[in-house]
Amino acid sequence: DARLGVIRCQMELGNYQMAITNIDMLLQIDPQVTEAYELYLEVGERQDNIYVMLEAIRLAEQNEVEEILAKVPETPVIHLDGEYFNEAINVEITCEDEDAEIYYTMYNDLISSNGVQEYDKPIYIAGGSGSIEAFVIKDGYPSQMVYTPYIIETTGTEVTFADPLIEQSVRDSLGYYMGEPITDLDCWRM
Repeated sequence: DARLGVIRCQMELGNYQMAITNIDMLLQIDPQVTEAYELYLEVGERQDNIYVMLEAIRLAEQNEVEEILAKVPETPVIHLDGEYFNEAINVEITCEDEDAEIYYTMYNDLISSNGVQEYDKPIYIAGGSGSIEAFVIKDGYPSQMVYTPYIIETTGTEVTFADPLIEQSVRDSLGYYMGEPITDLDCWRM
């Protein structure tokens, strides 16, 4: 199909937005063109944009394109016993398929998000409220996103410094005056 060729050329030129626009138009005309979904996924992968990839899967679900849906990996599991905590937590994320790569995004009112990160060990969360979103990718296909909120109400543990220069550096970073207590939550926020 000539339209697929045009889309491939746009992708090679790095014009991903135009490629997505043309893929969307093609899918409106014929929602069963499997290669269009694969190109959509490839655009997301080239841009390192999970949300573009998830949109391709959402459209495949909407149009019941089984050839694509059969390749979608299982959703990961976020292991968190409850939503409310009074101490720091370690959050584990698992997936049944050992060949799938697990990714997550964490939102927290105490720290800024670091964007999408590959999961390689339990996630330590010292305090605050927020959420964790996780998904897996296998063979270029993303799973559905799973979401878990949490609230950790803790005052933190006061930190003492053996080196006064490090203490002053931490105080300067936090904007704290000498004498104000510094907790592990403050350090975690940095």
